[in-house]
Amino acid sequence: MLSIESYEKEKQRRRAEVIKLLLKEPRPRSLLDIGCGEGDMTSAISEVVEYVVAVDIDDKALETARERFGWQVELVQASAEMLPFRNSSFESVSMLELLEHMPKESQLASVAEADRVLTKGGTILISIPYKEKIVYYKCVHCGRPTPRYGHLLSMDEKHLTGLLPDGYRQVSRLHIVNLPYITLWGPFRILPVRLWLLIQNVLGRVMLGYWLVMKFVKQGERSEEKSPR
Repeated sequence: MLSIESYEKEKQRRRAEVIKLLLKEPRPRSLLDIGCGEGDMTSAISEVVEYVVAVDIDDKALETARERFGWQVELVQASAEMLPFRNSSFESVSMLELLEHMPKESQLASVAEADRVLTKGGTILISIPYKEKIVYYKCVHCGRPTPRYGHLLSMDEKHLTGLLPDGYRQVSRLHIVNLPYITLWGPFRILPVRLWLLIQNVLGRVMLGYWLVMKFVKQGERSEEKSPR
């Protein structure tokens, strides 16, 4: 049996494969990764997208990402609710493992900003924990109830779709289960990503998998992409 560290690395590897697969069909020329953190998924994105800009509000996380990427990815410190980019600046936007950390009002504001900077005909890729049970612990510093992992809301497809403004069409919906033997058992580890993903999606729908990934396209003819600044 692999260690917890090895399991987490394998899980991240498969997540990265899923994101890259979704971005290849069709492949955008530019992408804004909102809430990039230390750049784990940004790294995968940069392998398939020519021009990537990554945004996070945490300066320490961006420092770690900058050590990883150098000048390969443009890193910007900014709030998801107030992006420093022009309208219609990117052909794709990703918001991966971000929205669960926000109250509903901030979710709506952040998705509205993502819509503003996305070109018509562009795609938005969002992932969330699926129907997560929010557990609170007593903070050792302030004594107040604090949600585990900083996750504030439990979400599903209906919640996610309801955050988007009118004019979006769903093109992909994937459910990934959180079962160690599906991720780590020998035969599953060597499966091609498309076959592994097919098995995961079937099991995820039956067992209410823990990770939901949805891809939407912004309706209308693809508009001319503008410089982000």
